[in-house]
Amino acid sequence: MHAEEAAALATIHVGSRYEILEPIGAGGYAAVLKVKNRATGRLEALKITTVAPGADPDAVQRFREETRIAAGLDHPSIVKVWASGGEGEVLWYAMELIEGPSLARSRGRPFAAEAAARLGEALADALAYSHARGVLHRDVKPENVLLESDGRPKLMDFGIAKSEDSSVRTKTGFLVGSPAYVSPEQLSGTPLDGRTDVYSLGTTLFELLAGRLPFRSRGIEDLVRRLDDDAPPLSKFLPEVDPDLERIVGKALARDRRARYDAASLRDALRAYLAREAGGLALSAPPAPSAPSEKRLARAALIAALTLAAAVVAILVAS
Repeated sequence: MHAEEAAALATIHVGSRYEILEPIGAGGYAAVLKVKNRATGRLEALKITTVAPGADPDAVQRFREETRIAAGLDHPSIVKVWASGGEGEVLWYAMELIEGPSLARSRGRPFAAEAAARLGEALADALAYSHARGVLHRDVKPENVLLESDGRPKLMDFGIAKSEDSSVRTKTGFLVGSPAYVSPEQLSGTPLDGRTDVYSLGTTLFELLAGRLPFRSRGIEDLVRRLDDDAPPLSKFLPEVDPDLERIVGKALARDRRARYDAASLRDALRAYLAREAGGLALSAPPAPSAPSEKRLARAALIAALTLAAAVVAILVAS
């Protein structure tokens, strides 16, 4: 969708509610516009999309229901959805305006380990929050993570089913999500739970650290191969990676979801890693025993001296 087309559709469908200011981004069947809420004066981001040709006939109703659920989410690392609506094949929702770039802007430029872990911890916390409320994201990827001016991440497009140019068609219909980031069970059409989002976040973390994706996603053959192949170890592309962080990312990318973290466990693992980095202790080994204090050493020396003296006295008496 071109920005001009999106602005025209927005003017027709929501022009009475929003003043259209400027385009933010466009592609596939959707575009995002910067708008001003006429009632509140608040600056917001308006995403307007059209239902893809051949999509599920219930897509419009599902979109409305899922945006209603997403609007109920309130978390510091989730972009707030203010309102949604639509008619016919045109759907829209208004959300919190984040002026910073998406993580995709940094694609190909590896992050420092601590910076990537902090982003991952915040996003895993957002996913844990939403999963506890029955909301799956299904499209976690760098394009859907916006960065505030202080570097804090904001996850957008929560629970919104869409079939844009980043999706591929499966035998059971349209795959919701981006092929490079979706889990094996999402590729195969298996019923999903929150661990599908963990896999996508694990893929994102791998890319942030290594500067590349764990798998190629150039065609159907690559996607099918992912159903049978485990993700490569992070150290294959980042030899200096901390073993604890490699283990965390590897578990998030477990092909069998039964071996994968849930979102809360991934958050806790990353928090422990960050705490270890701050304190200088290893996660995989117990803390080293503390050195004996000077007082304990002096006490031990005194006992040894008294024991030796008693032995000398005993020998003299016996002789």
